[in-house]
Amino acid sequence: MRSKSTSEKNNSSLVIRHSSLVNMKTRLFTNYRTSLLGALFLLISLVLVFNKIIAWGEFMAFLPTIFGLLYVKDPISWVKSKE
Repeated sequence: MRSKSTSEKNNSSLVIRHSSLVNMKTRLFTNYRTSLLGALFLLISLVLVFNKIIAWGEFMAFLPTIFGLLYVKDPISWVKSKE
């Protein structure tokens, strides 16, 4: 069997990276409700940090929640039924 050349390996890794970026963009736009909520939380928390209302440590503790909202699918209860 012939092993893959370096250029073939690079091309396959680029395809994988491109498909994962497309999947992330699709997830962000199809589940826009939770994405907007995560972006709103990020904006509010950054404003609070720069106005010195909360510390950077508190902001860092809140980041997993923000990234989780960007990744999660919209709940079924938020989606309108087609009936």
